[in-house]
Amino acid sequence: TKQFSLCCNVRIIWGGDNTINQIRKNMLPPRAFDVSFADRYSICAINAKSYINYDKTDKIANNFYNDTYLFDQNSCTSPHLVIWIGSKEEVEMSKNKFWTRLYNLVKIRYQLQSISAIDKLATFYDHAIGSASINIEDKVDNLIFRVNLSELNKNIDLYKSNSGYFCEYHASSLKDLTKIVNNKYQTLSYFGFEKEELRIIIEKLSLSGIDRIVPIGRTMDFSAIWDGYNFIETLSRTIEIA
Repeated sequence: TKQFSLCCNVRIIWGGDNTINQIRKNMLPPRAFDVSFADRYSICAINAKSYINYDKTDKIANNFYNDTYLFDQNSCTSPHLVIWIGSKEEVEMSKNKFWTRLYNLVKIRYQLQSISAIDKLATFYDHAIGSASINIEDKVDNLIFRVNLSELNKNIDLYKSNSGYFCEYHASSLKDLTKIVNNKYQTLSYFGFEKEELRIIIEKLSLSGIDRIVPIGRTMDFSAIWDGYNFIETLSRTIEIA
């Protein structure tokens, strides 16, 4: 690593905060620089009214399953927090339908490891110590572990687990994102919002985080723009002729 670092123009470090700190111990040439991909946190927003009136909720469940369970929720793009927008009645109806549809898929397709069940419970206990505003939603088993938040705390990104561990919050609007979003936030997946609506909200909020906004089911679609970097431009040298 030391040898390669000394002869590169751009060094890409992909592997999280610990990897970045270790690799950066190796010197770079004076004009070289790093493009680093740190630990990230992703979320999902659902418009409850749109979801209730949608006739393909099984498809949404399948897409959400692909975003989360296929990689045990370990991908930086996998949502850990689900934000619901709508009236109390709409949100409750949507929650029941959404999680039921997802559970029907999970119990058929997914095999939960014992260590993952323990990790989810330990994460909840850790979260409960740090916050008094949470409770476990009723569940059939440990395939889906839902933690209901009565308020959004800035440190919510510290309490994430895998293998089907979700926090959820009923927000008044997407403006509530300003309470929590920092530069650790990467992907916002969504259902029931128009692209133009999302664009306007993001511009108004001027968030320091969220680099990607995609429909549910497309969180792992890779492109030349990732974590806010345009790979082609970032890895290219431009020669200006005036």
